[in-house]
Parts: sequence; structure tokens; C-alpha cells
Amino acid sequence: MGRRVICGRVAVILAGIFIMGFLHGEGRAGTGINLVKGQTVYVPTYSFIYCGDRARKLNVTTTLSIRNTDVSNPIRIVSVNYHNSTGALVRDYLKDAAELGPLSSTQFLVGESDLSGGAAPSFIVRWESAKEVNEPLIEAIMIGCASNQGISLVCPSRVIAVDGSAP
Repeated sequence: MGRRVICGRVAVILAGIFIMGFLHGEGRAGTGINLVKGQTVYVPTYSFIYCGDRARKLNVTTTLSIRNTDVSNPIRIVSVNYHNSTGALVRDYLKDAAELGPLSSTQFLVGESDLSGGAAPSFIVRWESAKEVNEPLIEAIMIGCASNQGISLVCPSRVIAVDGSAP
């Protein structure tokens, strides 16, 4: 076997090791699973969507979905706050923290006729856990329909603070 072939194979192996190291996620080695004890999460939503050339508004119903993806441990939902387009607090959905068991979920609704959030409101969700757990899946689902038109959107969340610290 020639020297060029060996050098080429070594380069391919080294490139593979580099790529695997580059793609390596946080949490459990090589799994991409992120284990944390709490987070503050931002979830964008919409109250309505503009439709057609005349920019007609189609109001939507928003469902904030929080899913505990950990198979063994509960999480505590500390707060669920709904903010309007300018960032002002519109509604605090929780008076007391709520426990969400392993693999369970909960939802919070904003009705189709509720335009108190303006065009682009958002949720800020704070959660915590006694142990490190899999990150929950938090997203907003918006659905609206009028006559023969319908629209549905899903907005994923974004972590803005880790370990439940305030943003």
C-alpha cells in the first residue's frame, strides 16, 4: 500500500473524529440530550395572521403546550406569564407552582377573540427540578379558521436562562 493511500485514509479518519467531536452535544456523551435543573424559556406566539392582498386579519387560538420529556422525574412549572407585543405582562397563568409528572403535559390557552397581546405576544415559562432532567418540550400551537380558510402554526421555544434564574 502506497504512502499516499495511507495518508489519505489517516486524513479521512482524523476528519471523521473531528466532525464527531464538533457535533458532540451537551449532556450525555454523544447523545445530544441536554440535562438541566431548570430554565426560563421564551415562546413567541401570534394573535392573528394577515391573509390575502387586502391583509385581512385571521384571528388564531393559541395553545401553549408544556411536555415533561423526562421518563423518571417530575418538573415544577414555576410561572407561565403572557406578555403583549411591547413586552408588558398581560396575564399570569399560575398562582402557585404546578408539578408535571414524568412524561405528562399541560396546556394554557389564549382564545381566538383575545387580542390583548397585540399582533406578536409571547410567553415566558419558568420551570425547575430537584434533579437534572431532560429538557421539557415547550411550544405554542396556533390555529385559526374562517369560511373555507384555515391556518396552523407551531412556534418553538428558546431558552433565555438556565437553572431557573430570572432573565
